[in-house]
Amino acid sequence: MRVRFATPVVASVLAAGALVTGAGVTATALATGASAAPVSGSLGSLAGPTAPDDDASITVHITNETCDTLYYQGGTVQDGTFSDAPWQAIRAHSTEDITVLSNGNHGVAVNLDYDLSNGVSHRGVTLHANDYQGNLNTVGTQAHVGVGTANTIDAGYPNAEFSFHVSDNG
Repeated sequence: MRVRFATPVVASVLAAGALVTGAGVTATALATGASAAPVSGSLGSLAGPTAPDDDASITVHITNETCDTLYYQGGTVQDGTFSDAPWQAIRAHSTEDITVLSNGNHGVAVNLDYDLSNGVSHRGVTLHANDYQGNLNTVGTQAHVGVGTANTIDAGYPNAEFSFHVSDNG
């Protein structure tokens, strides 16, 4: 569980030497020239909203092992948004990292379409990464004739990492 402190009161209470117990937080502010009143309450009541535990993310590493440029033709994100959106092109023998964040629906998926001829001869790939709880996969990844793909899942739910290698295959 991630906790974000939403108010300056929490920061000042904790900076003043808060005593954290299982029941909550108790602190006495130290002030010069004035008496300080004790501040108490549960950590949950002092903290602001927390990110849901089911927030997922996908990091996609795409390595272009061909001698041609991979041109981004479009893509879709299911149950999330791009954090680091795809470049318009990935040069030959280069790697790009793309990040997708979920909107809190127990996972996220992304499809990325690339073409090696920028749409002229339709020689490309569709890369699919699926990071839903209990359903981590790359099903849906496909390549046109003459293009090869190899992929690995480097880390799993909720913060999955996928590596795709696009190569000439014939």
